Amino acid sequence: MKTEPEKPVHQTKGVYFRSIKDFIKDRFGQESWESFLNQVPSEVRETLQTAVSIAWIDMQIRLRTNRCLVEHLANGDKSIMTDHGRFRSERDLTTIKRMLMRVANPGYLMEKAASYWRQFFNFGSVTINRKSKTEASLTLVDMPFKDELFCRELEGYLARMFELAGAKNMKVVHSECRSRGDTRCIFEGTWQ
Repeated sequence: MKTEPEKPVHQTKGVYFRSIKDFIKDRFGQESWESFLNQVPSEVRETLQTAVSIAWIDMQIRLRTNRCLVEHLANGDKSIMTDHGRFRSERDLTTIKRMLMRVANPGYLMEKAASYWRQFFNFGSVTINRKSKTEASLTLVDMPFKDELFCRELEGYLARMFELAGAKNMKVVHSECRSRGDTRCIFEGTWQ
């Protein structure tokens, strides 16, 4: 009897779920957090309540959590994901990392993005094209899903990360996106 090969589980680090909890409490308050937990599917609720920051967790739960955030707390406004990305970037980058980032320029930081990506995801590949001292692009390929909310969050995360590294007038444009039918996601950054 033939058995079907097991599908790979695409995973993200549990730190994301702690960040969602902190973001909701910070932005909407404790009562909204409790209400949110009562509205989300049980799998999402359990993960939000028990996730350990360093644990690997199924990426599909993260994508469901994003949809719940937009639906239940933002009345469908997807820009909340960009806000959460900025919030998460602040939380992920410790004070010491921020000081080191200020020594390097934002272009150098972008070159390190590929190794940084692997700290949080077990899928996808990141490549960097440094176009000039104040311009670079990040290309994301081999993604197992197409999700606009994930991309919006990443856009906010990248923008804030570069601001913390000293970039002035940071702009991130998501010029290609798998959720819009492209074969890859490209984030183009410019700064002063």
